[in-house]
Amino acid sequence: MARWAGVGRAVPRVLVRFPVPVLLAVAALAVHFATSYLVLKLAARLPALAEIVPRIATIAGVGALFATAAALFAEGRGWSALGRHLFTALVAASFMALAAFPAVTHSSLSLLLIAGACAVLLAPSGFAQGQAAAFWRHGARTVSGAGTALLGAAVLVIGIMLVEGAVRVLFAVGPMGFAPSWATTYVMPVAFGLVAPVIWLSQIPLPGEGDPSPFVEVSAPLTVARWVMVPLLFVFGAVLIAYATRIAWQGAVPVGQIGRYVPIFGAIGTAVFMMLQHERGKGRRLVDLFCAAWFPLLVVPLVLLGAALWLRIEPLGFTAQRGHLLLVAAWLALITFVFAPRLGRGDLRLIPGVLLVLCLAFAAGPFGMTALANRDQAHRLTALLASAGAVENGRLVPESAGKLDMTQRAQAQSIIRYLGRHDGFSALAPLFAGRDDDPFRQKQHPGLAAIEMKITGFPRDMGRAEAAPDPRLSVSVKTGPALIAEAGGVRVLGPFMVGFGRRQQVSTIEGITTSVEDNMVQVDAADGRSAQIDLASAIQAREKEAVGRPPRLDSPVRIDVPFGRGRVGVVLQGATLSVSATATTVRGGTYFLVLSPAG
Repeated sequence: MARWAGVGRAVPRVLVRFPVPVLLAVAALAVHFATSYLVLKLAARLPALAEIVPRIATIAGVGALFATAAALFAEGRGWSALGRHLFTALVAASFMALAAFPAVTHSSLSLLLIAGACAVLLAPSGFAQGQAAAFWRHGARTVSGAGTALLGAAVLVIGIMLVEGAVRVLFAVGPMGFAPSWATTYVMPVAFGLVAPVIWLSQIPLPGEGDPSPFVEVSAPLTVARWVMVPLLFVFGAVLIAYATRIAWQGAVPVGQIGRYVPIFGAIGTAVFMMLQHERGKGRRLVDLFCAAWFPLLVVPLVLLGAALWLRIEPLGFTAQRGHLLLVAAWLALITFVFAPRLGRGDLRLIPGVLLVLCLAFAAGPFGMTALANRDQAHRLTALLASAGAVENGRLVPESAGKLDMTQRAQAQSIIRYLGRHDGFSALAPLFAGRDDDPFRQKQHPGLAAIEMKITGFPRDMGRAEAAPDPRLSVSVKTGPALIAEAGGVRVLGPFMVGFGRRQQVSTIEGITTSVEDNMVQVDAADGRSAQIDLASAIQAREKEAVGRPPRLDSPVRIDVPFGRGRVGVVLQGATLSVSATATTVRGGTYFLVLSPAG
């Protein structure tokens, strides 16, 4: 209980033991807040900012996990503080570099995160002899601390939102709403990005810390595992075995079902198996039965999963998603091979250890999961084009797009878009070698539209890498602002969303940027022209025209204001004006911009 003596002692201890993970969390938050501001203010000029924030958080998470593992590794071996911190920073920087440049490293963030979590469990003692019990104690404290941290962060967010909602209701302050924008923009990132990691790090025990029985802390999870999870796993295992029997009888494997259930079943069951080792051999018959039978129970589901993966990969190719399933299957198969003959007896450290080795082996590089999948998909595309006569000697022939029928074009588009999502266009460079329109000679990183246009003839809707053997053509139409009409120098742009409450909406089209904040429409042109239109005042000016109860305007609201030498008009429809003693808000609806030239 000394760990809960107070924040005043817990936070300094965390800063001393784990300075690099805490600094990474703070840096990620700083970037998040700065980028959130820039997204609102500079979205027209920096449209990629909205996609950077989630990746920065994940990259920082990879670095923080490996930094924590490095700190525990050095701490467990008695390194000096300076050596420990330098080693931690070097390890964090190395893995963050892998995650930050996927176009070069072909890294898989999911595999890096899993590897980092496994490294945290194994780092203090590694595979040293006589440390198996210490590994379980460390794992129990670390995992239960992670659960406590997440629960604490969730309670903090919900509590702040409830307090804020009570203030709004009791004092009639601000517009109504369950989740105000500041809660998702500021409170949640701080709670889950800083508070939760600090709480978790404070729960990780010191090497050799005197706590021989952490059972009290994990008694609740153990009770749930023993009386809830074990019966459910037995039942679900019986269902999978019955399902395998049915498939063997019918001779057909359904698509997309086995890969959804077996990996989750195997991972959860193995985690429960590790948790219950503390209670094994203490007279609990259900626990003893489960621990002895778990890995033999996995044999049939793993055979089923292997067959299902082969039946998908052989005709449709290897993708990163199927590779991840294959890695999970290999991990479960390896530990089953070790533990099943001994009825669950063995060194528990092999379970995260095998997973760590597999994840690190395929996380990045030319033999990483992403690179292998990209090469396989590029090979499939080349073979598809060659079968249609669009490729000779490994090069696209002139007018190659006209040689593809509808089915081949859909399959080619699906593969091209898969490669685009996984930074795999470099595998297609040999197809264009020697051509005058080689997109790789014109640009180092050609865009999706350029590649797809040259191979298939025209871009289509976003497809899937695993296109069906005979897919149906599906064409979708993009929704969003566009140039609606243009005549005599007058342009009509839209529709633009007003949004709800007071959160700003930013859109850019045809060199015009428009946004909504505090009931005001802001219109900016690239040449410096600017205008503001007050939506609330415009609606109130036509209040006498309202009919019915509640009052309703039967025609759109139009406002015209000067815009440089010309004018800009806003046509508003579908919005609602709410007026109270403390706030006036326009929410919902859409608007169009009518841009007129001078004179």
